[in-house]
Amino acid sequence: MDTTPFDFDGLREECGVFGVFGHPETIQLISLGLFALQHRGQEGAGIVTFDGETPHPHRGHGLVSDVFQPEKTKDLRGSLGIGHVRYSTSGNNSTSDDAYRNLQPLFLETAFGGLAVAHNGNLTNSDSIRKRLLDEGKGFISTVDTEVILQLIAASKESTLVEKVKDALSQITGSYSLIIMTKDMMIGVRDPFGFRPLKHGELNGATIFSSETCALDSIGAKFVDEVAPGEMLIVTKDGVTVDDLPQKGKVPISGCVFEHIYFARPDSLIDSKTDFHAVRIKMGQQLAKEVIQAGGIHLDYAASVPDSGIPAAYGFSEESGVKYQTFFIRNHYVGRTFIAPDQINREKKVRMKFNPRRIFKGESFMLIDDSMVRGTTSKIIVAMAREADLGEVHMGLSSPMIKHPCHFGIDTPDELGLIAHNMSHEEMVKFLGVDSLTFLSLPGLVKAIGGNGHCTSCFTGDYPVGSLGK
Repeated sequence: MDTTPFDFDGLREECGVFGVFGHPETIQLISLGLFALQHRGQEGAGIVTFDGETPHPHRGHGLVSDVFQPEKTKDLRGSLGIGHVRYSTSGNNSTSDDAYRNLQPLFLETAFGGLAVAHNGNLTNSDSIRKRLLDEGKGFISTVDTEVILQLIAASKESTLVEKVKDALSQITGSYSLIIMTKDMMIGVRDPFGFRPLKHGELNGATIFSSETCALDSIGAKFVDEVAPGEMLIVTKDGVTVDDLPQKGKVPISGCVFEHIYFARPDSLIDSKTDFHAVRIKMGQQLAKEVIQAGGIHLDYAASVPDSGIPAAYGFSEESGVKYQTFFIRNHYVGRTFIAPDQINREKKVRMKFNPRRIFKGESFMLIDDSMVRGTTSKIIVAMAREADLGEVHMGLSSPMIKHPCHFGIDTPDELGLIAHNMSHEEMVKFLGVDSLTFLSLPGLVKAIGGNGHCTSCFTGDYPVGSLGK
């Protein structure tokens, strides 16, 4: 489970990666970039820089501001480096000394020199490869699947690093956006399905890699383009060259749909004209159309469950003509509470995070959130709305029903932990205590996003062919 005590009932962001090649202020840029990607992982952070010959690693548990304090990073030198923020999807995710070894980037001395890797994603055949490598006499220093990639590259018999990377990645299945670094080369590569994002930027001649464009903005870098699924960008002192993995174009493009729904920061760009905030407004507009089409309910106000439900609630209000109203006030400081998480139950945690405005007695509200996983927090949210003497409490979700686990880098409960997998619509209405419950339809979501090419297996149970391995 997540070590952050106040993220109780949602899908957990995967991880974030950031790389800089060819800039004298590498450590400062990576620190700022990872700070902008903090929403993608709060368990720990790390960095490896190269000063031409010598690697300089630094990793630690906690937030970027804790790990990258000036006195801890003052000796990190070099004009190239990679960084990582972690939310675990494999391996020990505690804050123990044992879990320290799972923090990234991982570094390994190889026959061709030092090799560092930062990984966002989740391999679906890592257990079988790990067993094979152990049987061959290889050793592992961590329990994360990232090290499988590192060991495969190190063990490859190919002659160049680029070919070694291709060889290694041809053996794995699942999701990966990687930044790979040696003392004089950096490679940004994305799996052929395109599950996880990876952006390419430029700053005063330096090449930048980032999980999202908001981190490019934070350092003043220009967004050049997205690393395409199955594409490799190879960076040396001579510039950037492009190569393709052998699997490119042979599998369906399957970008994670939850980047649009929730994970990506709202100000990150999808393309040069669209950001995620705009798409989430469209989701709310589409949800409103479906509520209106179904009919049968009267609404006085539309309100969000902050913060992630805000854009969809705006869109719902705009499309439906129902006035938007701020109902829940969120306390943004509870994540650093002085109360130990095991001393308070789930309901008290929710009440510390949200409080309703109690001036709408008898009114009918549509409460809008981005998604529903277990339903336990939503149930408490509805109870709090009832306590505020609302006349009717309706709930709308700007995503379809999550019925199946994710295998590609999102920490999802198994099917027994998913409310929509185990209850009918009528049972969910009764469990939550709402007057109505509306999930955005899958066709409606696809329409709001603007096309196909996304993984929707958590809704349908249909996983992209070839993605799960053996």
